[in-house]
Amino acid sequence: MCVYNEEKIIEKALKSTRDYVSEIVVVHDGPCSDKTGDIVKKYGGIFVETKKNKGEAEFIRIQSYELARQKYILQLDADEYLTSDLQSILSEAVATDADFITVNWARYRHSKRIRTLVRRPYLFKKEEVYFIECPHEAVRPKKGAALKHYNLDLFNDADDRYKDQKMLDKAQIVKQTKWVPSHAAALLRYSQMARYNTDVNNHKGTLINELMASRYYWFHGYITVPLLFVISDILAVIKLGTNPFVLFSELPLNLRYHRDLTREIRRLRREG
Repeated sequence: MCVYNEEKIIEKALKSTRDYVSEIVVVHDGPCSDKTGDIVKKYGGIFVETKKNKGEAEFIRIQSYELARQKYILQLDADEYLTSDLQSILSEAVATDADFITVNWARYRHSKRIRTLVRRPYLFKKEEVYFIECPHEAVRPKKGAALKHYNLDLFNDADDRYKDQKMLDKAQIVKQTKWVPSHAAALLRYSQMARYNTDVNNHKGTLINELMASRYYWFHGYITVPLLFVISDILAVIKLGTNPFVLFSELPLNLRYHRDLTREIRRLRREG
């Protein structure tokens, strides 16, 4: 886990995993000012604080991988936890000897689950993945890795927040506003960002970051990326039967984020 002052929610995640993992590794983004560390140590976990707050989990993710000593890594956020279904597949998943195991990334709007095409990295061999230290990147399988997917949901422990969608959207806008500066700065030096296990065959990041890090970021931010979101949503409606009105209600947030990101990249380029 990579966390920041999560004493209110982290215990549920730790409790759901303690009987299923060999070790718990938690990296805290900067000095901790609450009881997160005490809770982690209560569950026998390794708790490490970085010297400086970097503001994004992705900036400390590599450190968490390097601290992990086991063959497999089970990656969770502080507000996620293992359901009984997810607990039950762990032994089977390891027995398959797959390199990269995914589950469904569950999201909610208007108290309804949204089915999308996005799969969430769940369990993976640390030597068979690579990662680029940039916001909105996910750990990715190396070329030739054996993949396996379970049609189960991994969702966070924030169901109560999803009952008021307007409140959730406002909170999301606050988060996005915070993400924009560090994301834009990282994209401007994308090729120099720290990398884990990358080589000539394993170096590409998410498509959106690859596009936004190009010289045509302005075009991609206003045209290509929004179009990709629309196409992905249409496919989810066709293939998965997702409610289109609920699904497309997320588009304004995505459009706003990439508009702001494009503007921030332009500002940083002007300033040199």
